[in-house]
Amino acid sequence: MKVYAENGAVLTALQQGRIDVVMSTINSLRYQAAQSAAHTSFLGEYHRLDVGSAFKKGSSLTRAFQAAVNELIENGIYARILEKWGTSASAIDASRINPAEHT
Repeated sequence: MKVYAENGAVLTALQQGRIDVVMSTINSLRYQAAQSAAHTSFLGEYHRLDVGSAFKKGSSLTRAFQAAVNELIENGIYARILEKWGTSASAIDASRINPAEHT
């Protein structure tokens, strides 16, 4: 196993055959695979790990942020952003506060 500090070094090692496979965040890998110059393929999810945002407990920003994300989902902007970066398969259907862990 090798650990790289920079994503560019990982991609170079993969393209040069110094490594055979990469484990990284799903969106990063999907984006790379969507780039024709990268010459890589996304093999699939090993374990889904959702990301989120954290606010101080009781912050008024929590609900406002949730509403803003849900508005982006509802008006289609969220889908267009994910499509631009080749990560549509990672889309969520709604922003949730303290959701159960995805299994």
